[in-house]
Amino acid sequence: MSTTTVLHGVHRSDMPMEGAVHLRRPSLDRLKAKMLALNCYVAQRMEETTSTLESDGTVFPGAARRSNDVARSHKSTPYSRVSARSGSSANSVVLKEIQPNMGTSTYLGHIADGDVDAKDTRGGWKSINPTRFQVRGRNYLRDHRKIPSLHSVMRCIAVDVFLSNKLEEDFAARPGTAAHKILAEDADAELFLLNIQLPGPPHISQVYVFERVPDSGDHPDLEPAQRLWEAFRDASPEFRSRRLKIVAQPVQGPLAIRAAVPNRPAIVGSRMPLRWHQHDRSLEVVMDVAFSPVAAPVWRLMRGVTRKLALDLCLIIEATGEDQLPESVLGCLQWHKPDFLISPECPKLPPTPDLQA
Repeated sequence: MSTTTVLHGVHRSDMPMEGAVHLRRPSLDRLKAKMLALNCYVAQRMEETTSTLESDGTVFPGAARRSNDVARSHKSTPYSRVSARSGSSANSVVLKEIQPNMGTSTYLGHIADGDVDAKDTRGGWKSINPTRFQVRGRNYLRDHRKIPSLHSVMRCIAVDVFLSNKLEEDFAARPGTAAHKILAEDADAELFLLNIQLPGPPHISQVYVFERVPDSGDHPDLEPAQRLWEAFRDASPEFRSRRLKIVAQPVQGPLAIRAAVPNRPAIVGSRMPLRWHQHDRSLEVVMDVAFSPVAAPVWRLMRGVTRKLALDLCLIIEATGEDQLPESVLGCLQWHKPDFLISPECPKLPPTPDLQA
């Protein structure tokens, strides 16, 4: 006679009632999830305790330094594109100064190129070398080998961070944003905007502005990626959503968070719905993290500890044909211990002209 035994939700047929029963051992994913939740809970409680004691007048080592950092990051200076294009080499020593962001609309400052000291608590973003990321090589369709990306199609030139009570998008059309300012001042600029919407309240808009690097013809390996970008730019939203990949690589931060962030390329359109806004010289993709079953829980845990995190971000357009290989990074940057909650309010879209006669 056949019997069915249920063990932890698993049905096993024809199992004898006597004898040793092997229970399912906890999976590594479950252990990682528990460690992540515990680590983030402790970090959030520490933040709450610190805030409470600071409100009572208790002074902590580094509290004055953080106040100075916040004050320095709020300083606005005239717009200058030189700040993101100049600086020391990628192998330079620890940064000496955080330069103000190129757009005066946000606090998130640009850090001069170079390795950031793990003890540096200043928030901002920095340019990084695309060789940090692995892309598909010239013979990937035959040997499936990946190589470091030697070049990037675009460079990050500004990062805007805004607070709002709703979803915000189409930043190239908003006066008061870095993208709008760049397009108004440079008739040759071609921009790609990565708009990451983080659920709140308050909702946080991260707008990464990438500018296409002029093709000098000195890098033949970059030509396939340049052609692929042009096809991507002019293609349908469905095509773009199937081809855009994102890579997030934690550099510093709690071990649990570094373990929770998948350090591998992911097709963004397969994880969440994407929206696109295209103008004459700009293309914007909107990623609403609230609709991602993977990114949303990770963000809820990261939200209270961003001041402890450094994260490399990279965008790649997936190459699927021989004529599109080797791949190259579309654009990359690192955000370093930012405090997003001190950002300004999001500027409004200009009113739509009345089309009625």
